Amino acid sequence: MSFWIQCRLQVCLHDNTHLIVVTTKDESAQVKQSRAIGPFFQLSALAGWVTLALGFVVGAVISLLAFELIYWGKVYPRVLVQGLRVEGKTEYETEALLASRAEDVDRIDPAILLKYQENEWPILKAEIGFSYLPAVTARQAMKVGREGSTAAQLGQQWRALTGTVRLPLDFTYDEELLMTKVATVAAELSVPPVPPEITVLDRPDPSGSWVEVQVGESGTVVDVDEVKMAIDDGLRWGTTLVVALPVKVVDPGVSAEELEETRQRAEKLVGKTLTLTSDEQRWSLEAEDLVTFLDFKGGFSQEKIVEYGKTLAEATDRQPQDAAFQYVEGRVTQFRPAKDGLRLETEKAVGQIESKLDELLTTDEEVISGALSVVRATPSITLEDVNNLGINELLGRGVSTYTGSIAGRRHNIALSANRINGVLVAPGQEFSFNASVGEISNATGYQQAYVIRSGATVLDDGGGVCQVSTTVFRAALDAGLPITARRAHSYRVGYYEQNAKAGLDATVYAPTTDLKFLNDTPAHILVQMINNAGANTLSVEIYGTSDGRTAQILNHRVWDIVPAPPPRYQDDPTLGPGVVKQIDYEAAGAKAKFDYVVTRGGETIYSKTFLSNFQPWQAVYLRGV
Repeated sequence: MSFWIQCRLQVCLHDNTHLIVVTTKDESAQVKQSRAIGPFFQLSALAGWVTLALGFVVGAVISLLAFELIYWGKVYPRVLVQGLRVEGKTEYETEALLASRAEDVDRIDPAILLKYQENEWPILKAEIGFSYLPAVTARQAMKVGREGSTAAQLGQQWRALTGTVRLPLDFTYDEELLMTKVATVAAELSVPPVPPEITVLDRPDPSGSWVEVQVGESGTVVDVDEVKMAIDDGLRWGTTLVVALPVKVVDPGVSAEELEETRQRAEKLVGKTLTLTSDEQRWSLEAEDLVTFLDFKGGFSQEKIVEYGKTLAEATDRQPQDAAFQYVEGRVTQFRPAKDGLRLETEKAVGQIESKLDELLTTDEEVISGALSVVRATPSITLEDVNNLGINELLGRGVSTYTGSIAGRRHNIALSANRINGVLVAPGQEFSFNASVGEISNATGYQQAYVIRSGATVLDDGGGVCQVSTTVFRAALDAGLPITARRAHSYRVGYYEQNAKAGLDATVYAPTTDLKFLNDTPAHILVQMINNAGANTLSVEIYGTSDGRTAQILNHRVWDIVPAPPPRYQDDPTLGPGVVKQIDYEAAGAKAKFDYVVTRGGETIYSKTFLSNFQPWQAVYLRGV
């Protein structure tokens, strides 16, 4: 065995014969012997190889043990944090070193600098609650080569010995605060693209087209996620915190061919109307509205139809309303009619709208209609359940608008409507507007507004009350009630023709001029007022029990129109010099009439012709002196 320890072995293979060359330690003898060896020498050579392998393993184990003893409780070699070598240091020493490093970095770069072209936006680290975490990173450095399976640990140790392990310096900050600041900067640089747009012209262009297409414009956007990644990388590796903002161009993304194809489809919608209904409501979409639903990629924009469907649902949907009814001393003090709940089936409605839009592109019809799917829900309490006066249903409704009224007139409309609201009229009883509204004066809460008196427009208490009497007149006509007293205004008042034809008005002036109607129905009737000041709309509803009657307004006409005289100016010392204020508006004189016919079961039970003789009226201006 000592022979092999003291000798250098050389074994080769030649023509299937094993040769051995032995060189002894006696350098002077230089004895070399070579002969063919047999099986014995083959086994001896194999034993030599095994011995060498064992020696290598033993050496490796000894080396590994020595390595572990040297770095016991210390960071393995070639571990760097932000380029700082921490090998051979304990966790405490590493933390202290990294804390010093963090202070240096924060002192050198106290802010994150966002930059675009010549513009800069600094974000102080303190503003986002930023701080490095040396203790966390020190623990991570200690885990290199000591975490995971044995194979993983050996692999990490080998990489530490033969290469470099680079670690970031851990940190924390308020991500929401940072993104808010980045988004604020991004908003300054971002310009949303202008999408292509189609408009319907008032008249055809020189080429004969009724449609104009604007191609849109490109926009710009800042990729805030990319900005955050760049900031995180700079903080993590301690590099200079100057972030060039990635401003990208956003194209509308519509080709010339798509623009032209969409224009041709829009031409097919010119002059067409889509009418949509949902039980109690009705919407009409003209060409100007229809073309906005077109998608430049073909067909119609599902997103826009869905959005429009949501708008219709907001206008349609309501919860069931239970009836409420209470009256004291012959007057209703609380009233709420029962109403079915409504819910637009939006998903079905969107499909129905899209189907009708497709139909408009292929049909020659100028107007098509579509009913939208609505689900009804019945209230649990109806009017029949809460009163014994026979007030069960809506008999008639009148509406007027008063856009442009001065504040005093609005006040008087609301006050007189409130005085009328809740009035009960027994069967066979005559309704009197003047008796119901009571005294009209400053003492009863009315303000001054313009009224017609003695052929002139003057300020007086209660101006605007005739808006209420006119609306009650229209409701009584709609309910089919006999009108026993009514007088038209002296001239055509613009308020009363904002939503109705000339002649559907009624003036009142106590004690000489009144509006009256008779309750000839089988039960009490209730006069209910709804004043929507925001919409400048007054509604009067008459409730009771229907006996099957139907009212019609027939043969309405206006004739003998006379132009208005020149405007008149009145001096008003309350106005400053040179100040001119219009208080009345010109109106052409005319005669108007209509026939009022009430039938039941095919038989006429009441008829009357209403005539109005309107004088020509001049515009009136107040002039400061």
